[in-house]
Amino acid sequence: MVNVYSKISDVRVGKLPWLLKVRVMCLWIVKSNFIPGQENSIEMVLIDEKGSKIHATVQRHLIHLFKDILIEGKFFSAGFKSSCDAFVDHQVQSNIWPGQFN
Repeated sequence: MVNVYSKISDVRVGKLPWLLKVRVMCLWIVKSNFIPGQENSIEMVLIDEKGSKIHATVQRHLIHLFKDILIEGKFFSAGFKSSCDAFVDHQVQSNIWPGQFN
């Protein structure tokens, strides 16, 4: 099966499904100001092969799923099949795997 990737510039609220192939351009971890050592989120800027950029966040309760996968400068694919994916359980429906631009 051939994956047809969406461009970041085509991603819109309510326009699903989509599959992105992106590089992590910049990544940082936001620490809690109130609880020493607690990580609140992973923040990143993603860029696609056309040069479009988007900001993305991994929320605190999902950090353990993505912390070792997301590496600055590396490529990955991420997709969502339904509008519930972005709000419900990311580990069930979201897909993320290493890749490269062809």
